[in-house]
Formats: sequence, C-alpha cells, structure tokens
Amino acid sequence: MRIQAKWENGALHPIQPIAIKHKIIVIDVPDDEIDEKTPAHQPDIIISGAGSDLLDRFEQILRPYREQLAKRRPFTEQDYKEMRYEHLEEKHLGRSKTPDS
Repeated sequence: MRIQAKWENGALHPIQPIAIKHKIIVIDVPDDEIDEKTPAHQPDIIISGAGSDLLDRFEQILRPYREQLAKRRPFTEQDYKEMRYEHLEEKHLGRSKTPDS
C-alpha cells in the first residue's frame, strides 16, 4: 500500500488517517529524498558524565567473559537438552554435576 505522509519535527504524519496494526512498520524512502546533511547513524542514547564512567566499568568487567564466549563454539541443540536435563535434576532431585559435590 502507498501512503502519503508529511515529515514534520522528525516524525511522519499520514495525510489521510489510517489504522496501523503494529507500532513499528518499515517505510522505504528513496535515497534522493534523504537530505545529504543527515548523519549516517544517529545514536538513540548519548551517555555522558557519570553514566559513561559506569558503562566503561561494566565493559571492563565483562570484557574477559565476552572474549571467552567469542572463542567458544556455539551451543548445539544437544547442549541445550543436556543443560535443561541437568537443571531439572538439580532442581527436583538435588543432584549436581559440579566437581565439589
């Protein structure tokens, strides 16, 4: 369906009222309609001050774990089944496969 809309204050407003089923829809805008001054990427959130320090600290804490995960092979369907089975054993039967038990 083609709909005419007016761009106003950073939002598209349909010329004719229309009921949309979903809150997010995809709109194709021809490249020649995009202003050249528009940045290629506009971040949704800009964090500055104390918040960015906290974010940096979280990144320091998580970096080693991310590196470990990046080196590990992806989980298979069988891995998920085994993890679920182990979880159910621990939860309902009190069994654990940890080395210290």
